[in-house]
Amino acid sequence: LGAVLFRIRIVDEKSSAISPSKQLERVGSSQKGDITVNNGIISVSFDRSTYSLKSVRSHDEEIPMSVNWGFYHSFMKSGSTTISAQPQGGDSMAGAGQCLAGYFDWEGDERKWLQDTSESMQNSGAYIFRPSTPSESLTVLFPYASRKRMYQSALVTEVHTELSTWVKQVVRLFRNTPYFEIEYTVGPVPAANSGKEVIMRYSTNIDNKGTFFTYSNGRDFL
Repeated sequence: LGAVLFRIRIVDEKSSAISPSKQLERVGSSQKGDITVNNGIISVSFDRSTYSLKSVRSHDEEIPMSVNWGFYHSFMKSGSTTISAQPQGGDSMAGAGQCLAGYFDWEGDERKWLQDTSESMQNSGAYIFRPSTPSESLTVLFPYASRKRMYQSALVTEVHTELSTWVKQVVRLFRNTPYFEIEYTVGPVPAANSGKEVIMRYSTNIDNKGTFFTYSNGRDFL
């Protein structure tokens, strides 16, 4: 075992030269051209009319980058087949899955989900991304130009955009950090006519051969 460590921190209250109500101020956009925010390490550029992300510059290299939102209508078939539990431990193509022997897969035989046949009646739902048809086109959500805001302080810059009444996005750039954050809020998703498979798409010119790195916490980092 490694050494046991502890740390002591003492916090002192100090008066601020800037009142809390003014530490994060809204910035206007009356000028022309893109808006570029620099935190001392990287620069992020935004379209002035919509505040949409356009590019990122680091170490004298500029990378075009955009973040787009949209949705597909969810697959929902009345009278869907109920898929019963399947014992595990055998060949998945023979019907049973490949989990540990002695366990049950409560999702049943996945072939009924994946094959586009009359048996394929698995509705969209939790952990099931399934548009209404394989050929459905993406419905793109565009940012509202009238609902954009930018706030700046000595420590952080935030760029707020709204892409509908139920999708909101914040790009956050902290001072002297080699990265920026994208925070979003989705919902409540309107489902009057059908459910929606909502997607967020990052686009760059990086030639990554189809490979990217993340981890299992909801792709919190990419």
